[in-house]
Amino acid sequence: MIIFAPILVFFGGVFALRSTINAFDALVICALCVWSGMSIIGIFRARSEYLMAVITGLLILCILALLIWFGVLYTRHGIFDESGAIVKDFWNCFYFSIVTFTTLGYGDFIPTDDIRIIAAFEALIGYLFLGFLIATFIVVIQKRLERSHKQH
Repeated sequence: MIIFAPILVFFGGVFALRSTINAFDALVICALCVWSGMSIIGIFRARSEYLMAVITGLLILCILALLIWFGVLYTRHGIFDESGAIVKDFWNCFYFSIVTFTTLGYGDFIPTDDIRIIAAFEALIGYLFLGFLIATFIVVIQKRLERSHKQH
């Protein structure tokens, strides 16, 4: 949680200065990031397997919500396709959001100048969250193994 606070403040300020997105969009993105961060902390503190599964599900829902929200932002502003034309189709923008979040960067779509910082922020969030998601799965597996060793 401590990691997310300075990042959110920095990018929230950048968004406000650039006036790329409105305050509501910035608030939703920050809220989803904080909620995801709290889910990650909850997973590491959870005692029961059921609670860990519920929190992991919430984390995955947060990631999906972030992907959709960024897809909507890209739909509003548009992205460039390979020919240089601006695309505002939701499914292409959602695809671009997934590719950006996972930091794959195929290059078939690129952000327009006014949303370049948003795409960079999404890549940073994706990089951190995917690392936390992998760590979460490792914790779940580790707790299952510990429980099975105690039973035998």
